[in-house]
Amino acid sequence: LMTVDSVLLPTETIDCGDQSLRVSAKGEWRHSSILQPSEVRYCLFIFPEKAKRDADRILDQFRRFSLELNVKFAPPKQVPIHDEYPEHFEKAIEDNIHEHTNMVICLLTKKGPSY
Repeated sequence: LMTVDSVLLPTETIDCGDQSLRVSAKGEWRHSSILQPSEVRYCLFIFPEKAKRDADRILDQFRRFSLELNVKFAPPKQVPIHDEYPEHFEKAIEDNIHEHTNMVICLLTKKGPSY
């Protein structure tokens, strides 16, 4: 056995929309309503045009996982962009997001900045 010095951290609050969740040092937060399955009513899915096939596969995975997790996942609004520059993602979000949007997915295909 080994002795380890430790510090007990104070309880934290996690804000999630109009709900707050107090997380104790023991992590007893798993029964919270925040963690209950939700509904994704309006989702933006932004992807490079050249990655349309990958985008379709990812959406198929989302549909299957949402069924397994009992989360209603409405078909997202697909927004293809020409190039993968950050400004193009930002513009696509700005042009398509509204007060009912509750998820934004951006498909990045480049490993690092190349611009």
